[in-house]
Amino acid sequence: MSSKKRWMLAVLMAVILIGGTLILSMGGLVIMIMGMDSCASGSSLPDWVNYYPFIPPGVMILGSLAGSIMFGLDKRWYWSAGIIVSASIVSLIIAVAWFPIVRSFC
Repeated sequence: MSSKKRWMLAVLMAVILIGGTLILSMGGLVIMIMGMDSCASGSSLPDWVNYYPFIPPGVMILGSLAGSIMFGLDKRWYWSAGIIVSASIVSLIIAVAWFPIVRSFC
């Protein structure tokens, strides 16, 4: 495959992955914010907790970009796929860790 076609495909892959991440993360953000609303008073939560729900989508977007760039650079396919899968797993772990963190502050 030519370099130009590979980079066009990499950009398309990045756009699709980032779009899918944004669409799917809306449900996760709603669930995480509902978990934060269960606190009796919002004043007991530290300020950084308000930004925590945006970390999992951010990790997945960075993984999508890195995987697409690796594909565009013509690296082995398992590096691109590995980065995307690793970012997905880390993002999921961070999202699930949200509930024990909120529970410890409430």
